[in-house]
Amino acid sequence: MSLGLLLPLGLTALAALVVPLLLHLNRRQEQKPTPFAALRFVRGPARPRRRIRLEQWPLLLLRLALVAVAALLIATPVRRGESDAGATWVVVVPGVDAAQARAALAAPDADWRWLAPGFPAFGSATPVGDTPATASLLRELDTELPPATALRVIAPSPLLGLDGGAIRLSRPVDWRVVDSAPPVPAAAPALPLQH
Repeated sequence: MSLGLLLPLGLTALAALVVPLLLHLNRRQEQKPTPFAALRFVRGPARPRRRIRLEQWPLLLLRLALVAVAALLIATPVRRGESDAGATWVVVVPGVDAAQARAALAAPDADWRWLAPGFPAFGSATPVGDTPATASLLRELDTELPPATALRVIAPSPLLGLDGGAIRLSRPVDWRVVDSAPPVPAAAPALPLQH
């Protein structure tokens, strides 16, 4: 596993480390001589020291650390690793029977999920509700998964929830189509006719 930066140019913000250092050195309390008669004949004026003394150095270090952290956040660090290499996600579109989905693809080591908001685990209950926005959910999942993760989709024969555009993803997708009946909407109860 290694760390990388999405915006390496953001590290130029480290040049801003000079600002707290200059402010700290400029705000040092300068000693002003107080003239009084008894010292007038003792010595000549004292020579100023050339040595830079840092006062309140913990405060200076804290300021420098805050600027460095801000510069690193601007550079957007990302973790790249081999921990997710070879991982496979199998996503089942609601409307596919769980037994048909398992029979359509033998992938016991894969991470099985429903293509529903939040991507619930496949072992949980079948998501019910409105027709899922299949294309939108696939795009969302594609952005959340690590680049090395393989994606397989099991979809019903009449696939609903498409937005009319081509589904463009950053990874190849293995599509499996399962014949299943479209979900039947619940019928409204019959009301007695009044004459």
